[in-house]
Amino acid sequence: MVNEWLTAVIGLLGAGVGAGAAVWGAARSARAGREALALQRRHDDARWMREQRQAAYHAMIRADMMQTEAAYTVLGHREDDDWPPEVRARQHEAHYEAVAAESLIELCGPPDVLEAARELRKAGDLMVMEWGSGGPMDRTVDAEQRRARALAAFREAARRTLGYA
Repeated sequence: MVNEWLTAVIGLLGAGVGAGAAVWGAARSARAGREALALQRRHDDARWMREQRQAAYHAMIRADMMQTEAAYTVLGHREDDDWPPEVRARQHEAHYEAVAAESLIELCGPPDVLEAARELRKAGDLMVMEWGSGGPMDRTVDAEQRRARALAAFREAARRTLGYA
């Protein structure tokens, strides 16, 4: 009778230890699953942010190209009043594209990239105005050099943010 009683107690203890181990294992597995999900979410968020930044930075580069093209378009027209409607439209479109790209960067980019984008937009606007003003050649050259420096600074800030530098 003692053997049966001892066997039953040992069996109950074994079942209790087994149940405890199962509960501990299930909790550990659930915690590991939550940690993996949180890690995946952080990874997905970082990838999404990087993609948004790439798109915004690309839009700024395209806007700079439009501003440069607009500057070349106004080069033959010496006064703002003499710009034909299509030249004026191109200049306005380039300006608005640059402002829109800057706004995208304001939403998703860090402050240093936003500052570089603002400087690039301002330098592009100035280049268009200087090239179309009929003013001294040194101001025209200065405007182009300012835009080139601003573009280099923007690209460097964008590369650093995206992890390319």
